[in-house]
Amino acid sequence: MAMPTLPGSIAYEELTNNDLTDEGYKDLVAAARMAMNNPSNEGIRAEISQRLSEPEELVSELATSYRLHQLVQRSISATHFARSLPRAFKDLMRDLARRSDSGAFAYRIVTTLRTSATFQQVPEGPNQGRWTTSELDPDAMWVEDENALVNATWRFEVAPVTEWSGDRRTPVCSDDDLVSILKAVLNEACAPLPATEIIRALRHRFQLLFTDPEQIDDTLIAVASSESVEEQVIVASEAEELLQILTSEEMDILKSEHLSVRELGDKLGCSKSAAAAKRQKLRRFLSDSWTTVPGSTSSESESPAGEHP
Repeated sequence: MAMPTLPGSIAYEELTNNDLTDEGYKDLVAAARMAMNNPSNEGIRAEISQRLSEPEELVSELATSYRLHQLVQRSISATHFARSLPRAFKDLMRDLARRSDSGAFAYRIVTTLRTSATFQQVPEGPNQGRWTTSELDPDAMWVEDENALVNATWRFEVAPVTEWSGDRRTPVCSDDDLVSILKAVLNEACAPLPATEIIRALRHRFQLLFTDPEQIDDTLIAVASSESVEEQVIVASEAEELLQILTSEEMDILKSEHLSVRELGDKLGCSKSAAAAKRQKLRRFLSDSWTTVPGSTSSESESPAGEHP
């Protein structure tokens, strides 16, 4: 049985001959549309919906950023090029998402957690993958009081950044203040925390909540391998990033969309209501974030507001 032709194969043949016809252009647009409509990119697409909504615009961004030329040069065949397109479009959309304040801040928080010597990920046990400091017990369990985390971010003044030599937007706080706030949140929890909860608390502190996400049908949440070759390529290319962001429990929840909440509770060792809350919380974070997985959304009224001092 012949393998289906992936969108992008026609475009590659034409681009290598410096002769992109209407057919080749439509081929690129088809690949861009597939990337934009892929459920696992829904959160990113929601972040960029204000500035980019059509696949033709995404193709234009890829071409004008010189990435299309680089992709053609690095590809060894039409199939290789076509299989690389989903990742290229996804990376481009994520870069566009980071141009938003909420997306850029989430990326900065995770980068700080990964690069600062102050923070570490728990290597094993019930908190595996969660973030902690050397002062905290790696086996301590968070009581899941989100409002307390938000309130902790307000316990000291953050000096405004008045001089900034970077090439991009002025940050909401200095690097030192960001580390201090992250430590305050972890100290308030008295236990390791997933990156999702840390980002959520700090977004409230700096009023960088995502406010206009698209509602996603629950049937789009599943992450099991798709039947088509295209979807299998996309899912496989994203696995590494998922493992870097989510804890082992969150990955278990993500992979268990086919289970009822009662079955999920049995799997996680918690009650039915707790399992439902964990599932909804993860979906909400993923849809609000620049992370790469789909999720359903909730209104801001469902989020902890925190108390300003």
